[in-house]
Amino acid sequence: MAGRPVPFTLPQDTFARAIEFVAGRPGAVHHMNGHLLSYPPGAKVTVFSGRSYLEDPNAHTDRIPELDLVNDDGSFPALQLSVVNYLPGAYPTVYPPGLGGIRLPRQGVFLINELHYGPSSEPSEDRSYFNIFFDSIPPERPVYELLLGTAGISPVVPPLVIPPIGCSG
Repeated sequence: MAGRPVPFTLPQDTFARAIEFVAGRPGAVHHMNGHLLSYPPGAKVTVFSGRSYLEDPNAHTDRIPELDLVNDDGSFPALQLSVVNYLPGAYPTVYPPGLGGIRLPRQGVFLINELHYGPSSEPSEDRSYFNIFFDSIPPERPVYELLLGTAGISPVVPPLVIPPIGCSG
């Protein structure tokens, strides 16, 4: 499945120390990748409208309008990639107090970009869910993670080389 929004509203903007995806059927869920759409105050009356999913392996962020996830003026909300991911046996990143954290807006949507299941001969339902570990104070040192590279689709040209601090060459 691709393109599944999970909308939420909170009493106010806040921070999370970690966001965890919990597979409802651990033996069946293979992996999940999720992004965060953030709406500024007044940008969208409700995040609970539109289609509930796009079942299309090629459904990407250019199909957000079909899910009615754009701001009310037609512009796109801020998109933060890969705020929550799942692989069996993997755990979410949890930074120490004061470091890291994920800013959660009053209105937002977790956009499940990919949710894949392993093969099964039995029909069943999945009741996967998110755990959000809130933090009472903003981090002193926010962290923004991003993926570099091409996910193995093609080589990175020129190669990205970041030498260790204090080394030359």
